[in-house]
Amino acid sequence: MARFAAVLVLLVTSAMSSPADVTPRGPDPPVGSSVVVGGAYTVELFGVQANRDGTIRAYVRITKKDPVHGALVLEQSIAIGDPLGVTGDAKGARLSGLSPQLLSLLKGDPPVEFDPKAKLLSAAQHSEWPIKVCILVKTADGWGCVDLEKRRVAVPVNEIVVQDQAGKKLTLRNSRPPGRMPSDQVCTVHGGRISARLLTEEEKQEVRAVFQLDAADQDWRSMNPKVRRTAQETYAKLLKEFASTSVVRKSEDRIKSRAEAEIED
Repeated sequence: MARFAAVLVLLVTSAMSSPADVTPRGPDPPVGSSVVVGGAYTVELFGVQANRDGTIRAYVRITKKDPVHGALVLEQSIAIGDPLGVTGDAKGARLSGLSPQLLSLLKGDPPVEFDPKAKLLSAAQHSEWPIKVCILVKTADGWGCVDLEKRRVAVPVNEIVVQDQAGKKLTLRNSRPPGRMPSDQVCTVHGGRISARLLTEEEKQEVRAVFQLDAADQDWRSMNPKVRRTAQETYAKLLKEFASTSVVRKSEDRIKSRAEAEIED
């Protein structure tokens, strides 16, 4: 099937020719670098630090929209199980990360409340992050999806889970250094935003044969005997499993010759 481009299209790197994102955007899920807790409090994740003693701490900024005093901010370092914000009587307490305004209001009479009534449930650092990627090829009628793959991206990610007083769990994540979180690159067939159709089994077989032959040809050009034997295994697989495809039929003599060739060490 010559109508397929013999190129593997990875959406992460194909900015010039990638298919359009056509799916309407809905509301964001409760996962991100900030969440609203207790109605009036916004919790932002700065980072997660693993200490030598085995403990782990999260660094967050909590902003309260106070109807009288406006935005009140607390930057806080908390351990797993610790409450967020300021709980109990703040008079005489040693508090860090507070602005002078918030400290004064917490110790005022009556004191301003700064308690989201939530706690840090868990915190973790990930050296890699899993994403889903659709393998797409250009077709005569647009784009076709060959398969959905799971991959791990080498992007460090901080993750914490906050639990409010009702038991609801809210996840916050960000990348290190701060930037865009790695995201799934999936087509409309698999619930994503990239416009594509699912290929038929016959079409998938044809595309896979193109990929396999391209990989075998690249290995065959190597001067390493071990790599060339890997190419031979792929050529043999093409003859056995993809013999009915047009790409194998067209190159059958070359594939067979290389599959049976003697390779010197």
